[in-house]
Amino acid sequence: MSSLEDAKILPFEGCQQTFSGLRDAGKRLVHCHGTFDLLHPGHIKHLQEAKTHGDVLVVTLTSAPFVNKGPGRPVFSDEQRAYQLAHLSIVDYVVVIPHPYAVEAIDAVRPHVYCKGTEYATPKDDTDRRIDDDAAAVAKHGGVVQFVGAPLHSSTRLISAHLDALDPDVREYLDRFPLSDASQRLDDVLAKIRGLRVLVVGDLIVDRYSYCMVQGLTSKARVLSVRPVRDEDYLGGSLAIARAVASWGCETKLIALAGREPYLDAALRELEHEPLRLDLVRDPDYPTILKQRYVERPGKRKDLIKHFSVNRLRDQPSTGLRDKLLHRLKSALEDCDLVIACDYGHGMIDATVQALLEERSPYLALNCQTNSYNYGFNLITKYKRCDLVSLDEKELCLAYHQRGISEFELLGRLGTELGAKQGWLTLGSSGSVVWTESGETHACPAMTKQTVDTVGAGDAFFAAAALCGRVGADVELTSVLANVAGAIAANVVGNAEPVLQEVVVKNARYLLKGAGRS
Repeated sequence: MSSLEDAKILPFEGCQQTFSGLRDAGKRLVHCHGTFDLLHPGHIKHLQEAKTHGDVLVVTLTSAPFVNKGPGRPVFSDEQRAYQLAHLSIVDYVVVIPHPYAVEAIDAVRPHVYCKGTEYATPKDDTDRRIDDDAAAVAKHGGVVQFVGAPLHSSTRLISAHLDALDPDVREYLDRFPLSDASQRLDDVLAKIRGLRVLVVGDLIVDRYSYCMVQGLTSKARVLSVRPVRDEDYLGGSLAIARAVASWGCETKLIALAGREPYLDAALRELEHEPLRLDLVRDPDYPTILKQRYVERPGKRKDLIKHFSVNRLRDQPSTGLRDKLLHRLKSALEDCDLVIACDYGHGMIDATVQALLEERSPYLALNCQTNSYNYGFNLITKYKRCDLVSLDEKELCLAYHQRGISEFELLGRLGTELGAKQGWLTLGSSGSVVWTESGETHACPAMTKQTVDTVGAGDAFFAAAALCGRVGADVELTSVLANVAGAIAANVVGNAEPVLQEVVVKNARYLLKGAGRS
């Protein structure tokens, strides 16, 4: 890159000083923001028209980790996208923004005119309605919003048709997807989910990631030797599911057991502004479940290397704590539309709690997990009734002590025994399959093969599937939403960030937008 183009690309940190200087010099700043993954004639027209509204054209780009346009996007790196924009003579400055939305970019540029495409003048969905937040930020700095250009092309459709960042099995699946009313069907499902009264019940787990550097094996005992670097705590288990559910606009309550550890209090304070009601049954003598994983991330690798883990938990709560839990549950079950039971097999959901949930839940979505602590003891077959069940392949095979049988056959058998309306089976990198009470079956591929950490992926899938199941969404659309949720979670370390509805839906919309075009 020449020195001229290099000078056009400014770092986010400190760029505000450059733009403040231009404003002080009397220059009129025009600002465009987007992904610009593949420059096309529509982009050029947009930028040309924008430049007519001022003296200096600033283009800001969403950094790759924050782009929510489906798996494999952006196709081009931050450096490549900035490079191509800097070579346009009409562009004066380019800045890569390390945030998912434009508000931080607007605060840095403080434009006189903020330009968006004409399609944003009449927002069609929640993604388009982000323009309201943008407009408020622009107005705060004394600027105005101008709609320019024309929606002549779509980067998503062009990339889908000519570059195709998707795996072949995902592309083949989407090409078969019934597209005629996909957008309307999605809007209808979202409207039905919004306002549901959801009760989430299950073990609250703190996932502690202890980052370390491996020094090698000790010379005498041949034991792995590590040097600790830092610890990070994430709120997982039922709380991760509840946070995801609340983001769909549901009235969400979580009932779980917890201790009174200071580190838990600190973590919970971060949730004060989230739309989630916590009804924790806490006792200083009950240790909050803590799963500590010793992990390493060498060099620039995105995926984690997990070396070993330590689980701190109690087999079961005291009788007094159990009685308090039952009292809370009986009251909450009288005022909900959906119960999501997260049975991690750590003692909270015992036979008494199980019976209560089965008897009084208006719609019971159930996930019963197998892990190193409860292997072979926490089987889904201990339940007698649910409306929707979600589990993985190992959990299904363990339940019936059988391998090599069609997953649809075992899933249908389980669903029938539970009286369920739907049975979902997650298959990791192979996606998912679903069985319905009518005998319908459907398979969906995984929406990404790239993973950082699979912890929480099944929970994210389950949350989306449970909500869709409750409102009667079709299995094709549910499969896309649930697998997208799982793919997002698999690319986040632990439960460092909740899998929010907005991100799931935006990714799903982009996938469906590019489907059926090949």
